[in-house]
Amino acid sequence: MKLIGYFENFIESEVELNKTRKETLDSHIEALEKVIKESEKIKYQGKEIQGSWSHGTIIKPVADNDEYDADVMITVDINSEYEPKDYLLELSRLFKGKELYKDKTTLKTRCVRITYSGDCHVDLVPRIKENNKWYIFNRQDDVKEITNPKELTEWIDEKNRIANFNLKKVIMLIKYLRDYKNTFSVKSVLLNTMIGNLIEENSEEQYPDIPTALKNIMSRLDDYLQANADMPIIHNPKCYEETFDRNWNQDIYSNFRNVIHNYTQKIEEAYNEEDKDKSIKLWQDIFGDEFGKYDTKKKEEVKNNVYNSKPYFK
Repeated sequence: MKLIGYFENFIESEVELNKTRKETLDSHIEALEKVIKESEKIKYQGKEIQGSWSHGTIIKPVADNDEYDADVMITVDINSEYEPKDYLLELSRLFKGKELYKDKTTLKTRCVRITYSGDCHVDLVPRIKENNKWYIFNRQDDVKEITNPKELTEWIDEKNRIANFNLKKVIMLIKYLRDYKNTFSVKSVLLNTMIGNLIEENSEEQYPDIPTALKNIMSRLDDYLQANADMPIIHNPKCYEETFDRNWNQDIYSNFRNVIHNYTQKIEEAYNEEDKDKSIKLWQDIFGDEFGKYDTKKKEEVKNNVYNSKPYFK
């Protein structure tokens, strides 16, 4: 059974990052931006939100002690004296030199992470524009890597439109399933791109509502995975030189392939079950008991709720 109202309420109450947390994240980023602007060595030009936040698929933590996160591109001037790794090293030195941030700062391969313990973390990714192309930096290999986050976000927005604005909701449900069950691992950008590739032009009728979109997208994803026993290379559709499978290996992929096959069957069963109570229990087996807590008094309020297809940021 579809149980459309249950899905709408479940996403609103349990899956989607609430406004307060989004505003907290926004205030953190404004404070971090101010620190970078004051630097004499880093010539700041601007910022751009990327990843799940810009894609509109960010979800709140499933467990109370889990962190949510945001990726922020920090555009800086090209420094002819720098090796690629130096952009990250200097950004890390900047925040480690501040009393407020010295214990919150971690130097990663492609970013500097600022962690607000028990709440969230912000990944600051320095980038430059060279010959009309965007580059980020890999500290470990000391190389530049091409990227194109804005056009990828626009591509996902278009795929979401084709799917009657249900694609992002389905992605959030799959991410929730990933974090709730903890039975498979996949980075958000990889998941978003893999699923986006499955949305074809003029296929709107396949995605009339959230549960139908979930069933059909999972079925298409399962078909794709079952046809590819070996881990495929997932390219950025708007920047073919960039790939998103660097955090995967064959073992992780094989597990993902098997688990998605299992969940696809469970979703088909829950969707096709005609008895409402039985269907609810089958959906709860997938998403947990919170799925069934549907307040009928809020039915019209939830039904009329409009999920913004664009990311939240000022």
